[in-house]
Amino acid sequence: MGFTEVYLIGMDFSYVIPKEHKREGDLITSTTDDPNHFHKDYFGKGKTWKDPKLERVALNYRQAKLAYEAVGRKVYNATIGGELEIFQRVDYNSLFTQENACKRKGVGPATKSVVATGELARKFSSHVDFMEYYVRLAQDRWAYTHSDANQKLWIAHITPETPTKGIKFVGIMELTSSCDMTVDVTLGRSGNSPYEGASKVIKLAAGEKQKIELSKTFEQEHTRLKLQLNVKDCDGNQGEITFSSYGIIEAMESLKRRHDMEQLRIKDANKLYRDEKYATSLGLFVALFKKYGLQMYMDNALRAANKIGLSHCRTNQDVLDLFK
Repeated sequence: MGFTEVYLIGMDFSYVIPKEHKREGDLITSTTDDPNHFHKDYFGKGKTWKDPKLERVALNYRQAKLAYEAVGRKVYNATIGGELEIFQRVDYNSLFTQENACKRKGVGPATKSVVATGELARKFSSHVDFMEYYVRLAQDRWAYTHSDANQKLWIAHITPETPTKGIKFVGIMELTSSCDMTVDVTLGRSGNSPYEGASKVIKLAAGEKQKIELSKTFEQEHTRLKLQLNVKDCDGNQGEITFSSYGIIEAMESLKRRHDMEQLRIKDANKLYRDEKYATSLGLFVALFKKYGLQMYMDNALRAANKIGLSHCRTNQDVLDLFK
């Protein structure tokens, strides 16, 4: 039909075959509720269906990608979530903005967008922009080709849960590079409001995971904040960068100003968690743990940390280090 760009929507690309189901060759008879579809009775108890063999489907997707790109066309995956990583991801909501409509017509900066997925997505409002020097290899891994350009940016835009004026935020990023790199990491405002932020130049050693933290008390209101990486130097001019964890939280000193810690109860933190205010609930669970020493508070804090993309938090100490 002449399209040069195709966007996939609603592509879960995942299937579970319960062990309890009866199987004869490729035919499967359900003995329990269907765990894969929108309704438990779709392929529910007593229904017979075929193994979808997603590995074969993936081979065909890769062939389609090669064939389409060979003639200068592109297939993008605009699904929110899902397991399909063969096609470059884009943020579904961004497709309908005037700015991105201009980009698809060849107008505007040479950046691309991808929605955060998998372990890094959770339910916090985030998306990633990246310049042409980066190519996504997996949900958290990127190939990088160096350039003499001043800006070689990878940017995670994150919507804060609270007003930013007068609030101190902490940006955390854990990454590994396959070669020696010098990078400039920034926590700052994202968007068109007056700029303010903090930056730090970091030297990355090949193969060594490094956690980077920046803090900034913002003086103005901003609808979005960002964690930004700009590669200054790259040994060998090519490498891979793995972003195993990243996120932005409110510093404990600001939380204490906004919440009465003497009257704080677990129901207050639980309500924020249920309302998907994960970053704020994280800090309050930590405050409760420090006050009462009960592990259930830290268990909730660990869940909240992973919800906002801080997947490096696996122990009590990992979480406590966020608020040191």
